[in-house]
Amino acid sequence: AVWTVMYNADLMLKALVGLTSRFGKIRPVLVTAVAYPMNAKFRTGLTLAMFSLVIFTLMVMSLVNNAFKNVFSDTDRITGQWDISATVSPNSPVTDVLSGIETSPFIAASDFDAIGGYVEGAVKVRQIGTNNKIWESYTVIVGDDDFLSNSRYNFKIFGEGYSTNAQIWSALAADPKLAVIDIGAISDDDGGFREPSGSLKIEGVKLEDEVMTPFIIEVEEPRSGRQFQYEVIGILDSAADLSGIVASKSSVDAALPFPIPITTYRFRTIDNSDVRKISKGLESTFVRNGMESTVLGDELAETVSFITSFYNLVTGYMGLGLVVGIAALGVVSMRAVVERRQQIGVLRAIGYRRRMVQLSFLIESSFVALLGIAIGVALGTVISYNVVSEIQNELDGIKFSVPWTQICIIIGIAYFFSLLTTFLPARQASNILPAEALRYE
Repeated sequence: AVWTVMYNADLMLKALVGLTSRFGKIRPVLVTAVAYPMNAKFRTGLTLAMFSLVIFTLMVMSLVNNAFKNVFSDTDRITGQWDISATVSPNSPVTDVLSGIETSPFIAASDFDAIGGYVEGAVKVRQIGTNNKIWESYTVIVGDDDFLSNSRYNFKIFGEGYSTNAQIWSALAADPKLAVIDIGAISDDDGGFREPSGSLKIEGVKLEDEVMTPFIIEVEEPRSGRQFQYEVIGILDSAADLSGIVASKSSVDAALPFPIPITTYRFRTIDNSDVRKISKGLESTFVRNGMESTVLGDELAETVSFITSFYNLVTGYMGLGLVVGIAALGVVSMRAVVERRQQIGVLRAIGYRRRMVQLSFLIESSFVALLGIAIGVALGTVISYNVVSEIQNELDGIKFSVPWTQICIIIGIAYFFSLLTTFLPARQASNILPAEALRYE
């Protein structure tokens, strides 16, 4: 882009001259301002490349960061509309959560709209009906009926015969032979945005599909060696915080010779309740079970804050590169005053006023700065749009949007300080007297 601009600047100059033809005073100043940087194409090109590269990087960081923030702002979609997540030690499981809540002095059963639990573990998995017979490592999440029937996670791909999210969750609670799986197992061959919960790769299903034919997977529990099968009827939404195979706990209880206690509970509170207070009340109620609870909305907000802080940190480091680019414009302007001392004297001698000379230097700096900003903004926007569009294939809901306030601040600061570093050399050049300048050879 820089190369193209530098070697077609004469066309840009003709266009600018045509646009300013009605303004007689600006036209000679403009021609003079653009002519000098075009005579030193290599030096001007390097300055322009450095300036535009930093603007380009800042644009990409800002636009991609903004796109991801839009996704993480949808808390209900990520958490399945659960408000609190709580874990207990498998060595001291809770026998009856609802009974414990009803007898608690800290919380009441009326505080909750739904309560469910699940346990997560590592298993061996393989897809039935394919040439690949190798067992792959994966994660399985088996929940009780309350968890499955009250979950409101979305699905990326629906199995034939199912058209709504509620239908699939109701089917999982009713039939222990059914399951769903996270989108990580359906990633493209060239690698997906989200890593799977193991090495399993499902064949016959693509990310762009909306409906699929249900397929069979075989699961082996590593400790007991017991095997059982699931019919997968849906692919979870990419934003869901569940990662693995999700099925009914009754299927595992029937297949294994030993009981598996629930270690993770999800709670949905009633509207307008104090979620943080209820979360602390759960920990106090089940302190003997070692329960640790987390408000999912707060946890998600911390994640977004961390991601935003990381992007801001990188953006700040890139901003240092912008300082270097702006300083380079100032150095070029100061050097131009020395190199063009005689030219300035001639211009003053033929009628250029001080303001015209000063304006010529400011326009010269603006020419490089605005070209760099235009190249960086244009290419940064195009690249960011392509990146976000590619990620949309796997992460539904991510949208390309421009944070105009942040972009305008970056552009405004860059342009302002570019003029500021040029102002002193421009003022120095405008104070050169014709007779004094023409003494030097």
